[in-house]
Amino acid sequence: MNCPNCGRAAEGGMRFCPYCGCELSGKTKRRSVLKYLIVGIVAAAFVAALAFISVKLLSEYASGAFTAPREAAALSIKRESYAECIYPNEPVKLIAEVYPEGAEPGAVKWSSSDESVAVVDPAGSVRFLRTGEAVIYAVLENGVSAQTTLLCGLRPYRLTFAKQSDMIELGASMVLEPIIAPAEAQYSGIEWSSSDESTVIVESDGRITGVCEGRATITATVAGDVVGKTEIFVYKYPFDILMNRIYEHGVYDKEYDEYFILLDYAESRPDDSVAIKKRTYISLFPNSDQLVLYCDVYSDDGAVYYEVLVYFGREDRRTAKVQFYCDCERGASSKIENIPMAAIGGRLEINAVGAIDLEQFIPGAHIEFKSYEGDEDLRARAEAITDELVSFSIMKLREDWEELHIGSSIGETLGLKKF
Repeated sequence: MNCPNCGRAAEGGMRFCPYCGCELSGKTKRRSVLKYLIVGIVAAAFVAALAFISVKLLSEYASGAFTAPREAAALSIKRESYAECIYPNEPVKLIAEVYPEGAEPGAVKWSSSDESVAVVDPAGSVRFLRTGEAVIYAVLENGVSAQTTLLCGLRPYRLTFAKQSDMIELGASMVLEPIIAPAEAQYSGIEWSSSDESTVIVESDGRITGVCEGRATITATVAGDVVGKTEIFVYKYPFDILMNRIYEHGVYDKEYDEYFILLDYAESRPDDSVAIKKRTYISLFPNSDQLVLYCDVYSDDGAVYYEVLVYFGREDRRTAKVQFYCDCERGASSKIENIPMAAIGGRLEINAVGAIDLEQFIPGAHIEFKSYEGDEDLRARAEAITDELVSFSIMKLREDWEELHIGSSIGETLGLKKF
């Protein structure tokens, strides 16, 4: 062996190195003991770990936590996301579930009873090619199988309402009935919403209730994206129905921001040179609580213009405000002597305001101005023209009342005992 101190070779059996005197046999023995000690510690740790793992596995086995993989004994099919109605070309994902829990499902083979109606891919995604019924099968490697029947129907393509707008009295309720096309379409239900629930609330069955005066749009949706809308007007007085009728069916004048319905238009020619025109219409200005009944008389040459306005207020519906305006100028070429104010030479402008009691009003009743701007000598003539035109315009309103489709008499609409 070699001396651990000087490295020289020494003969076997020598205890001390003959060159440096270092002890040989003691040193070697100590290193061998250390080596065996380390090996023993490692072996003991391995045995302890093996014992711990064995005890843990035995414990889990005894408690039932450790079980060997089991073979699937039963199979069921469910949809990944459930929709009551299935439509052509809209995939339906199926999932195969095995029993008992924890069983190994293995590969699943999918098939369709009629591939002219529905096809299914290896992942369980079904696509209907047309409407009809198909049975979808799932089979495991061990022969366990399950099946489910799917029905594909027609998809709705349009939803409308009989009326694009409707009305309801404040506090009242009614059920909306949408029209869905095609008539044989299948759908799971209708989703309802209101654009303003502080005005109109809508329930899941389409029942609406007017909770505040105003307008709201009700939206109905089927099949996810087929939508129909209708506007609901909530009214407090029958007078509101008249306002709504003019708003919905009147002609809109952008220049004056005005909706109006023409009641009467006439043209006369007392001679060959000048045409006299008379026009009567009822008007609504948006965001106004008033209706205005107009009667205009004017000539083609602009020499005569009379205008009478009767204001019907929504809240104060017994008294109507009357306004008379006249702008006349006798022209050398005008032949309009049959117009009462036309006999006056020069230019004449009159603006007057009066009031009438609608409960007591009868055609031809005298209207006295409360304020008058013009020549006092002409007051009586201006009042006479006002009486005539107011009477004429209200008579035309009465005559055409049914054509406005208000649903109540003119007296009921204005809140009057008689009219």
